[in-house]
Amino acid sequence: MTPLEAPEGVVVWQLELDRPTPSPCLSPDEQARAERFRFAQDRQRYTACRSALRLLLGEELGIAPEGVVFTYGPQGKPQCSDIAFNVSHSNNLALIALGAEGVDIEKLRTDFDPHELGRRVFTDSELRQLRTHDDFFAIWTRKEAVIKAEGGGFSSPLLKRTIWPEPEPWIAERYELVPLHPAPGYVAALARAPKKTVRQ
Repeated sequence: MTPLEAPEGVVVWQLELDRPTPSPCLSPDEQARAERFRFAQDRQRYTACRSALRLLLGEELGIAPEGVVFTYGPQGKPQCSDIAFNVSHSNNLALIALGAEGVDIEKLRTDFDPHELGRRVFTDSELRQLRTHDDFFAIWTRKEAVIKAEGGGFSSPLLKRTIWPEPEPWIAERYELVPLHPAPGYVAALARAPKKTVRQ
């Protein structure tokens, strides 16, 4: 795992999911879920990400990774004790953010029309600022980080709330939106509530 530069009080780790997982530490239900994946690569990526998350949370809580207990929100968002955290993955990379409620990473693509797709998922204000594929992913990762922080999914009404170039007041009051700098070819952002901290 590689640490990324992040705001004070937030720790973000970048994880390469296709590397072998030397010591998997899944719960029985996670092991069952891993076995349901049709392709070995998907099983490997799930196992690597979940094991890394358990390791990091176990360190925060001072317990073994296998002892970490998750609860789940209405949309399936995992929670653990009073630690704010979130996970996102795209292709071979994952981000695990401790001290932030939402994080998103996306592999940069140029094989689509950003304006055509943007009309489906962005507000009029955001569309007026949309120029390039880089703009599209800058908007999308921030928006997805907020949606994940709120525990929503792709049908969330937050898709039609403005976050770019400045978040509308309702969002600005609840979250600080911060761009991250993952490996080349990827774009990422996190959303964190004010005054959330994590032990360094």
